[in-house]
Amino acid sequence: MRQIVSILCLFFALFALSTSNGQTVDKIALENHFIDTISDDITIPLPIGDYLRQTKNLYVADYGCYMLENVRFATYAVLSGGQFRPLVDWNRAKETALTLLTTPLAGEGIVLNLEHLKYSFEKANYEVPLPSFLSSCIADGCAPYVGIEELTEDAVVASLFLVNEEKQYNHVLKLTIPRQVIVNHAGHITGTLHTYVPMGNVAELYAK
Repeated sequence: MRQIVSILCLFFALFALSTSNGQTVDKIALENHFIDTISDDITIPLPIGDYLRQTKNLYVADYGCYMLENVRFATYAVLSGGQFRPLVDWNRAKETALTLLTTPLAGEGIVLNLEHLKYSFEKANYEVPLPSFLSSCIADGCAPYVGIEELTEDAVVASLFLVNEEKQYNHVLKLTIPRQVIVNHAGHITGTLHTYVPMGNVAELYAK
């Protein structure tokens, strides 16, 4: 998954080179108001009708990949007391990371600490509940795709692509999920955020 890191570096180099002056003004305005689009009032339900059994008590709803086979929109659940519950288990750290970053209800009690790296070379820091962030982006038309870059004894490092096909942009995050966040189902995930990246640049990148 180290491939994703080099892809992201080239991704944003291409973006910086290919944005026109008019687009730059629009993008800066969008970025400056991005945090205002995050709401605590949106709830995205579990995809209960889409779960398929993977093992005895592990179910998955898999909506496919984005550009690379291992960058996927997939969420995992266990069946407990006749109800599906999002998977949150360090023994299945990769599946849990996908679930936390694609399923808003899985992230209750977890907070994102993000450094927003803007096209204008400015930076902003946000602290926002993970469910609110994901729910707001999904409600705006984004589909979440996750690539696992690294799994250590202490953390999962992942890239999250929030892909808006209709509006033709991506939000891209690189996140570190500490082991204790998964074990305690609470705490802080840290990372960087790039917003409103044109999808045409992604297609150009992968064509290369």
